[in-house]
Amino acid sequence: MNTKLKALLHEHDTLFDKYIEIAKSKEHKQHNYVKQINITNQKTGEIFAMKHSLQKKMIEAHNMLQQKIGYIHHLAKERGLTEVYFLTITAPSQYHPFKSNNGEKKLNKNFAYETLNDAIGASYKVIEKISRKFYKALKERLRGSKIDNKLLFVKVNEFHDSFIVHQHMMIMLPPNIKVRSKKRNGKKISLGAWARAKFYEILKQEDFNYSTHPFRKTNDFKKIRDDGRSISQYMMKYIQKTLSMAKSDEFGSNDSLYFLYGWKTTNKIRHYTTSQVPMNSVEYKKLYHILTKEEKQELVKQANSNKTNLMTELSKVVSIRRETYSQEITYKIFVSQNGAIHEYPLSTSKEELVRVKTPLQNDDALFVIESKTLQIKNSIVATQNNFTQKQYENIKLKEKRVLIELLIKKDSEIRYRKSDFST
Repeated sequence: MNTKLKALLHEHDTLFDKYIEIAKSKEHKQHNYVKQINITNQKTGEIFAMKHSLQKKMIEAHNMLQQKIGYIHHLAKERGLTEVYFLTITAPSQYHPFKSNNGEKKLNKNFAYETLNDAIGASYKVIEKISRKFYKALKERLRGSKIDNKLLFVKVNEFHDSFIVHQHMMIMLPPNIKVRSKKRNGKKISLGAWARAKFYEILKQEDFNYSTHPFRKTNDFKKIRDDGRSISQYMMKYIQKTLSMAKSDEFGSNDSLYFLYGWKTTNKIRHYTTSQVPMNSVEYKKLYHILTKEEKQELVKQANSNKTNLMTELSKVVSIRRETYSQEITYKIFVSQNGAIHEYPLSTSKEELVRVKTPLQNDDALFVIESKTLQIKNSIVATQNNFTQKQYENIKLKEKRVLIELLIKKDSEIRYRKSDFST
């Protein structure tokens, strides 16, 4: 057996065990922390012990994503984005360590990395670069048009047998939109045809080892037929392959679940990303848990009748009003000769109130969500000569968002109120 192939196969087996160990270690630490915390019902005096379960966390993530995809599908139809395209992005040959021949792994001669671990991180970066570049190009092409800032997408990152990353992306576009194409001497073509051509153009720019179009075997751009719920179900089919592992009853022996969690956290991979939607996850979760059993049953009944989901039906009976407070704080920071960091807040801080109201439907909504968010923006105004670029990056202050208040009420009755916690 080739020496490099043997080393890569050994690393493959080692990484599998490593990711599982990392996930179990994190779960154990979090469990030990939360079990020290008790919650008291102030009305009854009943005390509850907190628990942490990786299985429960993954199930909640799966359900939240399922609700969000259904909601995005509903928003797309409301906005007239009825042309839905499904993209598959696979890293080029140089990122893949193995080739399979009759079930036997063989070394890929095009593999350009010394270790599998390096290839995993690099494959994620190049795939994210391609999908972001494509989405940015699409946004720029539509800038200033009537559908600007209205595009919707869902993307999910998964792993091959070699743990290398590949991505599925679903994007919603408006029909009957014509744009000019430089490759066709300025002639107008459909937006979908333009997007498809741009997608393959970006792939060619990032993949220097292929000739004209061999990558179309593993990188695809196709249109999906929409017949009610099929769009959300189509995307969930791919997500089910990984997130649904959390639903196993044999949690104690479900190493696949631990592997998934360890794989994405160790490599800092965002498992899924979606467009921003009017109702965010925090608001939906809080509202869901304060609904009565009868209210949930009625909303589920409506969802089944309309071929939607609970989040979509909730959006029809909720009005959201948001207020954002922005506060800018100026710091004078310097690093002494021994590397110690010193910072001095100046007295030039200012506060400005910005009000943004985004009702989801009408003023007769059953529920009203009012939220106030404080955005603290920090800036550095002075440093000393020995303040290096590396030190600057280490202490550069980032923007902080704190949810001051989240209030949910129905017919003037307060169902939920929470103040002063970070988001």
